[in-house]
Amino acid sequence: MVVEIPFNALAGGTLKMGTLVVQEIRAAYAVAEQFKELGPKLNIIKALHFEHAYDKEEMQEESPTLQAWLTWVSDVAYYAEDLSDEFEIHQLQRGGIARKVGEFFSSNNKYVFYFKVRKKFEKIKADVDQIVNQTLDFLDNIEGGRNKRRDAHKKKEMRIIGVGKGLMKQGIAAIRGSKTKESERLPLLNSEHLCSPGGQNYTTALVSYNNLNLPTYLKPCFAYCALFPTDYKIEKKLLVQMWIAQGYIRSLDKDSQEDLGNRYFEELVSQSLLVVFEKDANDNILSYKMHDPNTNSVRTVKGSEVLILKSDMVKVEKEFRHVSLFNSVNLKGKSLNLEHIRTFLTIPGYCKYKDDLIQRIVSLNFKRLRVLSLHGCKTTRLPKFIGRLCHLRYLDLSYNDVEKIPKSVTRLKCLQTLRVVGCENLKRLRRDTREMTSLRHLENDECPSMSKMPFGIGELTELRSLSVFVVGDVKKEGWVGRLSELKELNNLRGELSIVNLENANADESREANLSAKKYLEFLRLEWRGGGDVESESVLEGLHPPPPNLKGLCIKGYGGQRLEIRNFHQLASLELQSCPRLSELKIYECPSLSSVKVPPFYRIKVELRGVREEVRRQLRAYA
Repeated sequence: MVVEIPFNALAGGTLKMGTLVVQEIRAAYAVAEQFKELGPKLNIIKALHFEHAYDKEEMQEESPTLQAWLTWVSDVAYYAEDLSDEFEIHQLQRGGIARKVGEFFSSNNKYVFYFKVRKKFEKIKADVDQIVNQTLDFLDNIEGGRNKRRDAHKKKEMRIIGVGKGLMKQGIAAIRGSKTKESERLPLLNSEHLCSPGGQNYTTALVSYNNLNLPTYLKPCFAYCALFPTDYKIEKKLLVQMWIAQGYIRSLDKDSQEDLGNRYFEELVSQSLLVVFEKDANDNILSYKMHDPNTNSVRTVKGSEVLILKSDMVKVEKEFRHVSLFNSVNLKGKSLNLEHIRTFLTIPGYCKYKDDLIQRIVSLNFKRLRVLSLHGCKTTRLPKFIGRLCHLRYLDLSYNDVEKIPKSVTRLKCLQTLRVVGCENLKRLRRDTREMTSLRHLENDECPSMSKMPFGIGELTELRSLSVFVVGDVKKEGWVGRLSELKELNNLRGELSIVNLENANADESREANLSAKKYLEFLRLEWRGGGDVESESVLEGLHPPPPNLKGLCIKGYGGQRLEIRNFHQLASLELQSCPRLSELKIYECPSLSSVKVPPFYRIKVELRGVREEVRRQLRAYA
């Protein structure tokens, strides 16, 4: 979207004070446009980085100069991405470029930010231009067939630079004005090369990608898996969210990022690089793990961006961008120099972290962090410094003993995933949660103390997953998110639990607009405070159901009559703790195959448009 700046009006109001303000506003707008224009060139930089970031040790032996050049390329790629972040975040925080002129004369001197960004941008633009020009020169040499007498060493350099695939080809085509396909996907070749952590003071896990022949877009995704122990259960959903946070999933359609990430994941599974670890009773896959590392094809070498902390360390080299912590180590604070780190994970289940771990993590000098997991640290107080991690996309605070989340978290304008699973003492989300407009995943299951959703949560229309929606009691809680907040959250997918339905009424349930949530597959409806006769009108208001719903669980329902009708995709229905229920009607549910009703219930059952197997399951009641 093009932002229109009223330059004439601004200039007219500030001529007496000089033209500096107008010039600075123009400069800010120019930087925004230049960032956009730099996009195709950055695609080339990122393609070079993703293609060869994992071959540096091999290159060090054959071509130290080329290895150093590719290291520089990686640094430029990361720095450009972070600088773009800073500009966009500032725009979000300040409400856009076209703010009132008076802000530029406030005590905070807002225009100084644009001046600094412009200086940084000039430097990064010069670097990007230099890299692109060098790359295009190499490609021109290849395409033109010149320098036929190059030696074998030079040929290797030409091959490495002349990738010409995926993001790089898109960037070159955009710069040269030629037409090309959206992308070229390279086939994954069969291989048993796997990555495995090991070593003494630290490890860097890496496979030989030259032999593995992974396509460019999968290299960073697979390398990222080395953050986890080989026998660690990896949830596909969480790993894909981390990939997105790191910018590994590049999709022209923002809505399809998770879908594309899932396809990447399945490609790794299809090559047995990740294997199924756990399934549920219905044969649905719950988690995966890295393949058994006891094979001769595993190579653990220096050169990866992944670092696993296992004991005391004095310094983390700049080449490392992603760090995981398997056990309690003596973190040395600022001496570790973690300004450049983009991932910091605590891995639960491998040790009990000491009580002061969070405070030691606070002392680390994070500036570029995009993924932070403090999962399972059992802390009672979260540090306020989290709100200063402006690049953060993924934040996991699960299984801690906190009662509240720091207010500073709501300042994280780029945050896409917030996990507070298993925080049993957590009473509420922040009132300003509505300001976290980039949020796509809010996972808050297993939080029994949570009594309400924040008012305005319905404004987070980018949400793709919301584990539990807690209907607050407006009489006790006051300013709470009502059931009607679900009205516009039509991108929700997967599973959704709606609890404390005793606090809802029929009007709100109709406004929830469940029929528009076409991506929902499982729905849990729960009355916790003892449902009454109004339960029937609330449940009726939730009709029609999500069109692709496959599973429905109703718990604590206080009505006497329950009618399930026109659930065309519904495969399973479960009723729990519905003591007043005396009549159950199931109409036009052709896909229904499993119905679970407590055997001691005395109810009248009426069936129409259902399978014979459902009739057999309910024969005792029919």
